[in-house]
Amino acid sequence: MALTKLCKCGAKVKVGEVCKVCGYDRHKAYDKLRDEKTKKFYKSSQWTNLAKQTKQRYYNIDIYQLYKYRRLVPSDMVHHIIPVKEDWNKRLDPDYLIPLSNKSHAEVEREYDKGYEYKIAKARELIEFLRRFREGDIKKV
Repeated sequence: MALTKLCKCGAKVKVGEVCKVCGYDRHKAYDKLRDEKTKKFYKSSQWTNLAKQTKQRYYNIDIYQLYKYRRLVPSDMVHHIIPVKEDWNKRLDPDYLIPLSNKSHAEVEREYDKGYEYKIAKARELIEFLRRFREGDIKKV
C-alpha cells in the first residue's frame, strides 16, 4: 500500500507522483522559484541520497509534528533548516536537515517568511527537536 497525500485540488495522490486530476507537480512548481545552481543541486544524486538517508535516520517520521503536536506523521520531504540560498556550505550538513510532511513544511516556511527573528526562532526549535530525537528523548512526547 502506497502512502498518499492530498493535492491542492483535493485529490488523493501517491507520494512522489503528479496529480492525475489537475496535473500539479510540486517539484516543478518549486523549480520555477529556484536559480539554476540550486535546481541542479536538488536533482543531484548527492542530494537525493542524503535526503533518503536523512529520512531513514529519523525513521521517515515528521520530527516537527512529533515534538510540536505529539503526532506520528510520515515525512514527505527533507527540509534545510538553514536555507541553501543563505548558506550554500550547509546544504549537505546532516545536522541541518529535518524530515517534514508537506503540511509541516508549509507551516515552517510561513514562519520563515515573517522575518529574520521568526526564522531564527523556528530554526532553533527545529534543531532542538532533532537533538531531542537523536538523544532518545521520545518518552516525553
